[in-house]
Amino acid sequence: MSDDGFIDTNIWFYAFTQSNSAEEQAKRQQAIERIHSDIKISLSIQVINELSFNLIRKASFQETALKSLIQSFYQTYRVIGLTESVLIAATDLRQRYSLSFWDGLIVSAALESGCKMLYSKDMQHNQNIDDRLTIINPFKA
Repeated sequence: MSDDGFIDTNIWFYAFTQSNSAEEQAKRQQAIERIHSDIKISLSIQVINELSFNLIRKASFQETALKSLIQSFYQTYRVIGLTESVLIAATDLRQRYSLSFWDGLIVSAALESGCKMLYSKDMQHNQNIDDRLTIINPFKA
């Protein structure tokens, strides 16, 4: 396992959107710094799908911009597929850790990637999964 990091949808969304709120601008800056840090980043197809949907719906992203973004994800980062093993492992993780359906898939993909850290705003900060993965909320002080 490495010090690589798996980045959840919400962190990407902050990095790609603007806000007038000072708090949201601070989160955007923190998200950008996390993405551009020295870690090798992984994400899943689920993250790409969720981010794409939200960028179109909430940030008025155009299809051409979205196409470029998707291509850059595959060229720049490690993208984890939703394979049978990831989906089956997610069911076990949901039962053991009381995760939502979607969070179980994210955690399973993060474990599949071999990352030690999962950066997410919406999951339990500092939660340890199977002594292999720690969930970190990069917006916590």
